Amino acid sequence: MQGELDDQPFMITFPVDLWVTAVATPSAGPGVRISSAHKVKARRVAELFLRRHGLAARGVTVSVNSPVPEGKGLASSSADIVAVCRALGDLFGIAVSDAELGELACRIEPSDAVMFDHPVAFDYLRGRVLTDPRRRLPVRAVLVDPGGLLDTLGFRRSPYTAAERRLVRQAYQLAMAGLVGGDLAAVGAAATLSAQVNQRRHAKPQLDQLIRICDRLGGVGVCVAHSGVVAAMLFAEAHAAQAERAAQEVVRHLPSAATMCLTSACGEVGS
Repeated sequence: MQGELDDQPFMITFPVDLWVTAVATPSAGPGVRISSAHKVKARRVAELFLRRHGLAARGVTVSVNSPVPEGKGLASSSADIVAVCRALGDLFGIAVSDAELGELACRIEPSDAVMFDHPVAFDYLRGRVLTDPRRRLPVRAVLVDPGGLLDTLGFRRSPYTAAERRLVRQAYQLAMAGLVGGDLAAVGAAATLSAQVNQRRHAKPQLDQLIRICDRLGGVGVCVAHSGVVAAMLFAEAHAAQAERAAQEVVRHLPSAATMCLTSACGEVGS
């Protein structure tokens, strides 16, 4: 979910099992060479990283391999940025903390907290963790892409109304209590509420239909890319059959949409 609490911008993240791979190798002459010319943000953070650590005179070549669709609201740029910084840290023997990754990423653009393998409440403008429940979210997500792209840098939000601020606070409290207590239904309800509040900013025409499909098949809620085009129906991780049926329902009712099944990022919290 995403919103503001007392003018504090935040998002609660949902890391999934898509992984960007970056490899950094020394090269002759100063400067950054990057494998894909359009990875402008990855290049910019590499240059920033080298300057910060007194390595601006060094030359590096960075290759970035990403399965994350771009322009959909899935934090593809944030994932590139984090992978590149970690690759440069490995190359030069520099320990890069999650706090530094968050700060570097937000020097480039508003950022998702993809450096964490579990949900956190994150200030996406300043790169700071606001609350860390330190709990993995055992979720299977049926991602629905209706097509199209969103310019996330050019996208501007409408101010929240007083009623929307109350709903955002309610959703935040519900989500954090659910994460701390392992209550997946509460987390799903919070995601749905946040998605509904976001409709006035960037409407997902398929949202109501996805909520009905999800409810009918035993899902816990629907989340959206608040600055993007995709949505996802959320199911308990063990409910693979229900998630597959939900994907089939989407194909039947929304034939122009693409679907993908993802699970929450694996690994022990803090690994």
